[in-house]
Amino acid sequence: MYRDARIVAVAALVSLLLTGCGGGGTPTNGLEDKSPAQIQEEAAAAIKGAKGVHVTGTSITDGTPAQVDLQIQNGSSSGTITLEGAHFEITRVGEVTYVKADEAALESLGIPPEMHGLGADRWLKLAPPEASGLEGFSLDSVAQQLTMNESPLKTEVEQTELDGKRVVVISTQDGSRLYIANTGPAYPIRGDLKGANEGRIDFSEYDVDFQITAPQNYVELSELAWLGAITNLHAKIDEPFLASDINLTQAAMVSLGSALGECSLELARIGSPTERLQSVYELVAEACARYDEGAACFGTAASVSDQSGAVVVGTPEEQTQTSALDCGFAAQGDGGNLLTDAEAKGNEIINAPAG
Repeated sequence: MYRDARIVAVAALVSLLLTGCGGGGTPTNGLEDKSPAQIQEEAAAAIKGAKGVHVTGTSITDGTPAQVDLQIQNGSSSGTITLEGAHFEITRVGEVTYVKADEAALESLGIPPEMHGLGADRWLKLAPPEASGLEGFSLDSVAQQLTMNESPLKTEVEQTELDGKRVVVISTQDGSRLYIANTGPAYPIRGDLKGANEGRIDFSEYDVDFQITAPQNYVELSELAWLGAITNLHAKIDEPFLASDINLTQAAMVSLGSALGECSLELARIGSPTERLQSVYELVAEACARYDEGAACFGTAASVSDQSGAVVVGTPEEQTQTSALDCGFAAQGDGGNLLTDAEAKGNEIINAPAG
């Protein structure tokens, strides 16, 4: 999976804005008497031990603008991210990531191009490799980032107020500042980043229970890919039968039979879908079985014909050919109807709330 530079910018929004920065109350928590490095460590421990936090921020990393608004709780997170105008919602529950994005945002995530139209503006459940660009949005990762410095720390620790709260401030030599609560837990309150990666990040709603849960109407990328493959297979099989004038030569009969026979071969290549699409798979398998019957019938019709497709009128061969052609075209119609039903059922399932 690609790790797009714009996705890296989002991770940097948390990472770079946090590195080397800190925050304030009555009585104090004693941070004013500690070194900047010790304050960083305490802030990291505090946010790691928090029940949750709401993170909002903007930054420009390597010329790439990014905005983030995330609620983070334990190993889960939920909110929105915007990269160069590409906007997407994200929900991460444990190790499972869900995104809802437009086509531009899906491209920035490294989602395969053939999935952009199918996956746009709907909740997608991503496999771990597909979500590799969306790491770093957990309390543990934020805590780790708090102790990383892109620029050396200054030795001074400042006491001040921020939005009516007592904070301590630690700074880096590039002018970045971190405001950390000077009362109660050493929670980071705000980070200001200067220099090449200018931005700001705010922390609020510590210890709120955000009750982050998976979206109820998600679809897996693999499911979209599987249904897309079935749609393409249907179109491929139908194509030779949609010609305005089919000249039933011997070769044409063989070709029509081969087209129908592709169904079982292609289904074997595509493989089985997720559990909730098994009923769709059964319809497709039934369609392929019907197509196989039709393929055999076209083969029979070709076997009793000359190269032009003709047979002698009134002979058993004529009767065999007529019956075989009727069988072949009927099977094509029946199989096509089954595939249409399968596609409709598949769309119904993936558009319904996921259990």
